[in-house]
Amino acid sequence: MFSSNDKISNRQLKRMLVLDIFSVSCLIVPYIAVRSNQEKGFVPVILGTILALLYGGIMFLFMKRFNKGEVVVDTRQVQGKGKYPFHQRKNVTVGISYISYTKKCMGSIFTGIISILYLIKFFILLVFSINLFAHVIGDTLLADTNSRVILITLLMVVAYGGVQGIEKRARFTEIVYYFVLIPIILYLLLGIPRIDISNLFLPAMNESIVSQDFFVNGGNHFIWGSYLILLTFSVLESLLFVIPYVTKNLSKNKNLFHYIVQAIRIIGALNLFIYIITVGILGVGETSEKFWSVITIMQIIELPGGFVKRQDGIMIAFWLLSIFTLLSAYMFYLAHITEEYLQLCILNHCSNQKRKKNTINQTPIHACTIIAYGILVYLASKQITSIEDEFVSFGKYFAYIGIPQSILIPLLILIVSEIRFQKGRFHKRREAAHEEKK
Repeated sequence: MFSSNDKISNRQLKRMLVLDIFSVSCLIVPYIAVRSNQEKGFVPVILGTILALLYGGIMFLFMKRFNKGEVVVDTRQVQGKGKYPFHQRKNVTVGISYISYTKKCMGSIFTGIISILYLIKFFILLVFSINLFAHVIGDTLLADTNSRVILITLLMVVAYGGVQGIEKRARFTEIVYYFVLIPIILYLLLGIPRIDISNLFLPAMNESIVSQDFFVNGGNHFIWGSYLILLTFSVLESLLFVIPYVTKNLSKNKNLFHYIVQAIRIIGALNLFIYIITVGILGVGETSEKFWSVITIMQIIELPGGFVKRQDGIMIAFWLLSIFTLLSAYMFYLAHITEEYLQLCILNHCSNQKRKKNTINQTPIHACTIIAYGILVYLASKQITSIEDEFVSFGKYFAYIGIPQSILIPLLILIVSEIRFQKGRFHKRREAAHEEKK
């Protein structure tokens, strides 16, 4: 039924993006929106989605430039029959990875620097996300459990997911996609009768909710708030690394961009829906005081019949499935970038076809790399005392460094590659003219 070829479909990619982004955005989008814009928080939610569409478009343009495909000779030999009784070699097209393209254009040193920058970013994302989820689980489902136990358990599950590779993770995502979204949406729909319309349009009496400089940047509340909402879509940058697993040649996969747009639109609609439900029930003031106020909503809403006492636990259990996909994704990308750079620059004695057949995620070094990152994540997590303060630090990093970096680095690579391409064309024309003179 399933083939093991280290490839994922467009549909699987879309569902991976939806669950990866939703697992974080559903928690913090209402908080960000009201902290920056109070009763008009729906505006940055909408504008942030529009910015995410532009951001996704930029990532797709980079992907299109990096993944045109390369023709290589397949080492498999086919025994011909009838008219063609000879051994034949087949030419196949494989996609070039982002790190490989960077090394080809920039050299080993610059590729190492760029790889380190991406490793820092994904590491920060993993540390923040896993601690956020550990705190949510500790405050709701396992209040009497030591936070370190929860964190270690999460790391073990995430490490297992990272070792499995992107293909198995994509299959898991495709299976649990509706098991995550449908129950949560239906459950939140039960909260519509509890909505107080005035909560959505009346400002909070407590003006201190916008006192933090991070959430309010001068008088540009809408612009800054929209940009902060965009930060929740930062997972879109992973497209640069996952695209070789999706298609061999991006120019022949014309529907991929539409799947990416669909994923962003679905997340935008879910964010707006969750914002309306949360603020409509709790109000601006209470939403601004609770970092994950949507969990409070799950505790308030009751299932019909009242036969379940901890209905919030059931919803959080569904939500945990999306957490698994996101955290295992960050772990996989950390290991993928590390191993591919080492493979390209240190272990370059292997042929391209051998590297293709013996994929990284099937080697023992992959598991060792993931274990090493798991230990580092645990050590970094021990330094976190307040998840709210950590979010401000995390937000500042991504607002001022993370998102600009995700655009500037690929742009730099494209400029260098274009200069080298034009230079190569110039030399070829000059050599051709020289040959004609002879």
